[in-house]
Amino acid sequence: SGGGGGVGVVRSFAREWMRVRDLAAAQHGLEQAMAMKAKREALRLQLSHEEGRLVLLQKLLDESWAERPVLAVPLCDSVIDSRWNGGFALSEQQIALETRLRAASPASGTDSAAERVRLALALGRCCYYCAALPAPVRAQHTFVE
Repeated sequence: SGGGGGVGVVRSFAREWMRVRDLAAAQHGLEQAMAMKAKREALRLQLSHEEGRLVLLQKLLDESWAERPVLAVPLCDSVIDSRWNGGFALSEQQIALETRLRAASPASGTDSAAERVRLALALGRCCYYCAALPAPVRAQHTFVE
């Protein structure tokens, strides 16, 4: 009769051990979740800092292009568009001017190379660097190309 009590103790111990193991697994899962949460928070903070740096760099870039001296397009009456040279998006004013110049063109509706050059020169879309050379060049490409 002494052997029956031992089996009950073993079963009881086994049940308790399984509960401890389940608790340990749950605790491990909780620790992993907390670690992932902390990592996500750190990444969000880093993203916020990087976005701030990007805004600052964009502002500095805008200001550096705005400070460039005004250059005329060689052999033409227009002024070089420094924002276009820097690869910036066109402003609404620039888009409106381009639309007006296209509409006023004698060859309106054509897309000839001569018409593209005429429009580029009228809009000041010449390379800032090329136009600033001692012997100015009228190259229709952006400074950043």
